[in-house]
Amino acid sequence: MQRLKISWFLVSILFLMPVVPQWGIAEEIFESPSAMAPAQKNGHDESSMKFLREKAALKLNLKTPRASSEVISLGPVDYEKQIQEGRISKSRSKGLQIGIHRTVEGFEDSKWRVFKGAQDRYNWRIVIHSPGAVSMRPHFAKLPNDKSEVYVYGVEGVDSIEGPIANTNSPDGIWGPAISGEYLYIEVIQDSADIAPNLKVDIISHDFRNTLSEGIIAPQLLKTGLFKEDTCYRDVNCYSDWNNTKTGVARMRYEKDGGAYVCTGALLNDQAQTFRNWFLTAHHCISNNAVANTLISYFNYRTNTCNGTPPSISSVPKVNGATYITGASADDANDFAFLELSGNPPAGTYYLGWTTSSISSGANVTGIHHPDGSYQRISFGNENSSSSVGTNWWRVVWHTSSTEGGSSGSPLFNSSRQIIGQLQGGTASCSDMSGFDRYGKFGVSWNLGLSNYLGGSAPSTRSPVYRFFNTQTGTHFYTISSTERDHVINTYPQFRYENEAF
Repeated sequence: MQRLKISWFLVSILFLMPVVPQWGIAEEIFESPSAMAPAQKNGHDESSMKFLREKAALKLNLKTPRASSEVISLGPVDYEKQIQEGRISKSRSKGLQIGIHRTVEGFEDSKWRVFKGAQDRYNWRIVIHSPGAVSMRPHFAKLPNDKSEVYVYGVEGVDSIEGPIANTNSPDGIWGPAISGEYLYIEVIQDSADIAPNLKVDIISHDFRNTLSEGIIAPQLLKTGLFKEDTCYRDVNCYSDWNNTKTGVARMRYEKDGGAYVCTGALLNDQAQTFRNWFLTAHHCISNNAVANTLISYFNYRTNTCNGTPPSISSVPKVNGATYITGASADDANDFAFLELSGNPPAGTYYLGWTTSSISSGANVTGIHHPDGSYQRISFGNENSSSSVGTNWWRVVWHTSSTEGGSSGSPLFNSSRQIIGQLQGGTASCSDMSGFDRYGKFGVSWNLGLSNYLGGSAPSTRSPVYRFFNTQTGTHFYTISSTERDHVINTYPQFRYENEAF
């Protein structure tokens, strides 16, 4: 295994050397490297999610056909009326809209269907039907206490199971998981067969956009041309040199202003490498804590091979919820939102590096994003400075691939694979490669608040030493690199990790 040799003289020269940005003022550069999440921070991956779903399925009534008596039907959606009323908007100022919120009427105790469960417990089930929905997401106005278990699932059966859903005791209720299909099953396991669960769904998000196809369920919406995924995009999995970087980019789904929306965001490393779940996106996507709480961040939503078949979004690892930390709108500065995710990403995820340094006009840049909310793509272009966008922004013209709604908030990378900005919007598209995109400069965001969270001293020079035992040779191996430690743990099973030695 290769040892990492560091010249502290060279490092000090790099950090102390003044850099002259484009606008001619000498500024100190701040940056952080990309690094894989420590093993102890791993969230659920695909295999663990499958195991948990199969375990939950043994307790639920997935195979029992639904009865009309347990179904709450909301009736069909009048899409043309929704467009006229502005509930389905052409504007992408909030992100790309994929759904509308519908009030749930008739959520009554008499609708619950009771089954005898295991260990003297009882399963209560109710079904919400929203005709034509590609997927549905419930808002729980009330949830039962901790002794009950709440699960939701859809027409995909085992593969769609989510739960148990925790009661956060929020006075505003909580948004549950998104479930594919027009039928949403809610099943509660509790001790009582006489008293209906203390649970109520008051709103559902009726998703009309299928991000895995070029169409929409409603032909009235297809006529607008706004929700059709374009055709020039390049699959990120066709570019192996971006294999580490792509893991830190996530597809976002959130609720605001009566609808569901999608954007793109990225996990950030900090200078002290604390591996807190810092997350960068656009302010026009998430602008406050109420919206951040509704966020679902989907990781690894991409094909398994170059130009392969994308997975079902319900099968990819995700993190539910986030806290809004700071940000600035496009009107104020450069359209950034800085969050902390409420959970850990899956194993193998990289916390991405960034820099406050500038790039010259004509420099090569790369974007990784989820256009139209679909699986992950990559775009290549050049920074093309112009006074028309102002000093707070990068102006990017693509020569390979492009962006569209759903790409908002996605990271822009320099040639060293460091984040230098986040997407605000622009005129670029597959049909107009002469158009440009505008990215908020990371250095501006740094000065507007990121430095308070991503800054700080570098790791102590008194680093821990990680010890491994080679079960094949009977000898020990040592390293001070946490990245190398995690690589050995994940790659070489003959090396048994024995924790910190010194």
